[in-house]
Amino acid sequence: MKVPVVVHKPGACFPIVDNNIRVYAYETNQDGVVVRASIHTIHINTPLSELRRKYAIKYNVYPQEIEMFYDDKEIFDNDTCRTVGIQHEQIVKMNITYDPVYGNNREDEGFEEDYDF
Repeated sequence: MKVPVVVHKPGACFPIVDNNIRVYAYETNQDGVVVRASIHTIHINTPLSELRRKYAIKYNVYPQEIEMFYDDKEIFDNDTCRTVGIQHEQIVKMNITYDPVYGNNREDEGFEEDYDF
């Protein structure tokens, strides 16, 4: 039986388990006010396209409409937490590029049929 490795980082709210870290993702409106925030768990060597996919599923948007930024630099799909420098409990800004006035009703467009989860 495999036992998970648990590391308690000083000052961290959640422990690091088997190199899985928690990443805070948030989205702002045009005025800079945070409108959505969530916590996602991701492995440090997994491409950050997985974080984009988790955020898209949670808020029912298309993954290609999300731009990710960390430390004011854009994150690309093949980047990992390790290559970018994201550590446990770091913050990643998500920027949705579609117009929210016309993009709120995603249920009628067959969102779940286009992507394999």
